[in-house]
Amino acid sequence: MIVLALALAVQTALAPVRVGGPIAPPTKTKDVQPVYPAAAQGSGVQGVVVLELIVGPDGKVSVAKVLRSIPLLDQAAIEAVKQWEFTPTLLNGAPVPVIMTVTVNFAMQGGAPYTPPPNTSMIRLTSSYTQGGPTYIWEISPERAAAMPHWNPQAAPSVSMEEASRIAEDWMRAHNPDVQRFEVQSINYSRVRRANPDVDFWYYQVGLYTFRTPPRPGDQMTRTVVLPDGTVVEPRVDPNAPGQSGAAAIPAPSPQPASIPPPGVYSPDPAHGVTSPRVVTSVNPQYTDEARQKRISGEVFLTCVVRPDGTVSDVRIAKSLDPGLDMAAIKAANQYRFLPGTKDGVPVPVFVTIEMTFTLR
Repeated sequence: MIVLALALAVQTALAPVRVGGPIAPPTKTKDVQPVYPAAAQGSGVQGVVVLELIVGPDGKVSVAKVLRSIPLLDQAAIEAVKQWEFTPTLLNGAPVPVIMTVTVNFAMQGGAPYTPPPNTSMIRLTSSYTQGGPTYIWEISPERAAAMPHWNPQAAPSVSMEEASRIAEDWMRAHNPDVQRFEVQSINYSRVRRANPDVDFWYYQVGLYTFRTPPRPGDQMTRTVVLPDGTVVEPRVDPNAPGQSGAAAIPAPSPQPASIPPPGVYSPDPAHGVTSPRVVTSVNPQYTDEARQKRISGEVFLTCVVRPDGTVSDVRIAKSLDPGLDMAAIKAANQYRFLPGTKDGVPVPVFVTIEMTFTLR
């Protein structure tokens, strides 16, 4: 009895192991759908909440922590996943607690999509109009603007021109998967300054030419705006600008955020016959020299689509760490290979989240 009690005490003290490599994700045996909060529905809020779970040796969720937040939806996601149950994870034949990442999708059903009212306090950076197409505008909130590194012409930019080019091309490729090739045609370095002393920063405008096979009229210059923190400004169509009739003359960016599965792509849902893809080949991301010098460490969370053949597409950043490390994570994720997810036994495209950890040794 003493030996048994000691063994149980040792097992209880075991630290959770993280899913990945030889540790396969546990299979969900009980699924509880989240209750869509009325306040979120009324505001048209939707998207995917990313959580980190600790699943105990008994298969029950003991801890749920939000990694990617949608404030009006976080608590509903936590309350749902804490009711999930999984098959116990075995290590050397004994059940152990595991750490894993999951996503909870909130999508409005039916009706017209919610359009937030215009924010007159937004700071406009630039706009673009092509004859016969819509006017796109790039703007950010004052809070986001105040968080940017301040303008300093004597100092090197925190994001180099080469890095801005890579960020712009990766962003355009993710939003225009039918484009075979991009070429950088121009890079402009612009300053934004407002009466508010907190708003004084620079940004890049990267012009890329798109090439499709076969060519089409939309194959022309398109623009990406890269901020000094390495993030990309999502453009939107200006409904008040003239010339809004007709097809877009520049490749229109996808309205789909990184956290929402693209149309026709499934989310893992064992209760409805959709299984999760399983990693067959993983590639470790490479540290950049700049991140190593700054001693940056942490996690990058990415979303992607695992195709029915097990390859990866539409890789996007769900939780950023550092612009250079984000790009390294994207490059590594594109080389992953999976056993594809299935629906009712048939391989289908499945939306998944990948966590990549950067640790200095």
